[in-house]
Amino acid sequence: MMTDHIGQIAAHARKAHWARALLYLVDILPEARVQSNFPGFGLAVKACVKAAQWQHALGVIRLMDRHQAARNNVVVSSVLNACARKSRWEAAHMLLADSIARELRPDMISYNVTIHACAHGASWHAALALCRDARRRQLEPTAVTYNSLISACEKGAKWASALWLLTEMVSLRLHADVSGHSAAISACEKG
Repeated sequence: MMTDHIGQIAAHARKAHWARALLYLVDILPEARVQSNFPGFGLAVKACVKAAQWQHALGVIRLMDRHQAARNNVVVSSVLNACARKSRWEAAHMLLADSIARELRPDMISYNVTIHACAHGASWHAALALCRDARRRQLEPTAVTYNSLISACEKGAKWASALWLLTEMVSLRLHADVSGHSAAISACEKG
């Protein structure tokens, strides 16, 4: 029965039928001996993310915690991405912080997605703090990181920070994309 339910969750995840995927997940949990690699949670998150249901994707993370299933970077990054797409930078930031508190070692992808969410939410200070935290954890910021940081500074009218980040990119031999250059120019116009 459990294999059938996992198959149903997977099928509904592919079609973005998030409510049905969650129903099958909730139905199977009392019987399942949830292990850290239990696939039902990741599949349910996939269904929620595909349907842009970031709140329900966060609910699956809480369900994982309740059943003592280990979080992993793939599942967490998926939920962070869903939050970012809906400009829910606070939710993304809290999920990343909570995952770190639960001893998940996030990768630069998780940080980039959260920094991007902060940029969309015009939270330049949170974006810069996340970059500092990533560096403290010996993670190397990428061009994606810097472009998002510049965008966050542009939205906050922090022209000096935007130019400094652009200069730092050059010194690190990273290349700003068109949006990074445009955001830096826009920050200067606003400043």
